Amino acid sequence: MPSTPDIVDATGMTGSVGWMQDALYTWISPAWLMAIVMIAVGLFAFHGAVGSPPRRWLENFPIAFFGFALGNLIGYQTNSKLIAVGDIHFVEAYVCMTAILAGSNWLNRVAPQSTQRRFFGRG
Repeated sequence: MPSTPDIVDATGMTGSVGWMQDALYTWISPAWLMAIVMIAVGLFAFHGAVGSPPRRWLENFPIAFFGFALGNLIGYQTNSKLIAVGDIHFVEAYVCMTAILAGSNWLNRVAPQSTQRRFFGRG
């Protein structure tokens, strides 16, 4: 009679990767860690296409995060069948993030004096 295989605990990793994962996974889920990387990639692609200076990348990261989260929420609430990896709906998230970044970029070009934001020492 064949014996059942022993259950191996695959969560315990050794080395530098193990303690980093243990430290990160208690604060942020792996899906949102991947989403943050995808937000950064989308943000850099948007600003590369638009031709914005690098300081705008850091200023627009919260805006991109908001757009990505809003698009993901829309995809989740509508139960969309477009590309989703786990709980992250990438198509809706990227479309919403791009639209909000384009609106922010347009506002910054149309009325730069009326906003008078103070980011990173400029005003």
